Amino acid sequence: MLIGIKGKFNPPSDKLCISSIHSEKQKKYGAKPKWFYEQIEIMFPDESYLDLFSPVKFNRLWTVYKNQTTPEEAN
Repeated sequence: MLIGIKGKFNPPSDKLCISSIHSEKQKKYGAKPKWFYEQIEIMFPDESYLDLFSPVKFNRLWTVYKNQTTPEEAN
């Protein structure tokens, strides 16, 4: 997980910081674990969220830029 900033940055409080190691079984090819999205939203509750290369949007708070089109989008 890479967290980037633009402009002023207020780091999360110590109680909101998480371990940099997380492990779980892959559920679907290309799908990112829901845990990462949830932790970012907890650590940075009032920020904008960008997910690069995701095939789907996690929720309405996230902006997604994907590098592949689905078969439906190709037509």
